[in-house]
Amino acid sequence: MDMVGILLFAVLVLGGSHAFFGQDAGNARNESAHVSPGTRCIHAVNPPKKNHEVHVPSTQNDVVTTTNIDERVDPNPSKIPSLMDPSSSIGLLPPSTIDLADQCFPVPRCDSAARFRTIDGGCNNLRFPVWGRTNTAHTRIVQAHYSDGTDRPRRSTSGHELPNSRHIRTTLFRDLDRPAPKHSLYAMQFGQIIAHDTEFALPKTSNNGSKLECCRPDGTSLQTLPKNCLPIKTPNDDPGSKNRCFTAPRTLDTADRGCNIKPVRQVR
Repeated sequence: MDMVGILLFAVLVLGGSHAFFGQDAGNARNESAHVSPGTRCIHAVNPPKKNHEVHVPSTQNDVVTTTNIDERVDPNPSKIPSLMDPSSSIGLLPPSTIDLADQCFPVPRCDSAARFRTIDGGCNNLRFPVWGRTNTAHTRIVQAHYSDGTDRPRRSTSGHELPNSRHIRTTLFRDLDRPAPKHSLYAMQFGQIIAHDTEFALPKTSNNGSKLECCRPDGTSLQTLPKNCLPIKTPNDDPGSKNRCFTAPRTLDTADRGCNIKPVRQVR
């Protein structure tokens, strides 16, 4: 192909691409013209029906809002229907116990015309405004295993403390590069969701509201532990750290929010 042919080919390709992208841009403008400013986009759900609001006497800024209540929508968002069949599950809590923590946290007043999502996660789902909201309790679907049935750390069947978590981590869960061709990216993402819900939970604080220090500044253990501390002690032969103690305050729970639930539930 001579130089003239190359130039002609380039003009045809660029011209066609410009026309194609120009048409797409025009279509996008036409589609966006049908969306009025300030309209809140609700994906994957039908437009919400009229709200039914029930005022909560203990608060002025929050109301309990239940949207789109009919026979097709579960009025209790905490239930997980696929896990509620006793014939196929063992150790699951009844629905009445699962939603118990919802009584401690008022549901926010939602503005269905809001253009942007809220920073605390409230009202991002107009049907279930508390889903994913910060400073609310985790949903528990299986029995808790506190040693006293309320909030004390779990113990072994013999009554002793459980094995050292750091020792288990370095012994059983080593950092090895083992590709898993039978699993998709969803397996990793599921693990991330579980990890973030537990790792980013709110920690308990001291009586004056300051951060709990469960270890000495030099990484050694304290002689007297503050309340609500569960430090991780590092074995002497640990290959990854010189510190013998990792500070680990317990997670904030419903008891810290004045909610009398036994056993307690963690607050995210």
